Amino acid sequence: RDCCRKERRTEMVATAEDKALTETLKQWQLVEDKIIEITDNSLDKSKSPLVRVMMEMIQHDSRLHRHMQQIIIDSIEGKAMNVPEEEVEILWDLLDQHRELERRSIALAETSLDAIGGEKRHEPDHYLISYLLDDEKKHEKILASLALLKSRMYGS
Repeated sequence: RDCCRKERRTEMVATAEDKALTETLKQWQLVEDKIIEITDNSLDKSKSPLVRVMMEMIQHDSRLHRHMQQIIIDSIEGKAMNVPEEEVEILWDLLDQHRELERRSIALAETSLDAIGGEKRHEPDHYLISYLLDDEKKHEKILASLALLKSRMYGS
């Protein structure tokens, strides 16, 4: 528990490695900003639902990446990233429910891919469902990582 308490984090002195990492993350944020700008331009130019949804997916991910990078920068600069212990149990019940729903989503995506088979006319559908399946698997992995993080931080 002590590893995540604010008092401990703010006492840390930024090392040269911390400063270098922070600078790298800030440069990375600039790249994400450019990706967001480019996808905006693509969205302005395309009427195709397939192209538009792909650009929206990339743009959404880039916005999320930028946000996550800022959280890391804030952590390096001494802002705590802890979850108050009183929130853990409330959130944990919701996370368990979410994990089950992610597993069901994965099964439905796999069933959908099986139904499409190798039909050429469903190639765009296959692409999008495959993307969704990968994303659902990523969500399941994130939730499993949260379970590990919880056990390391709170011992249960």
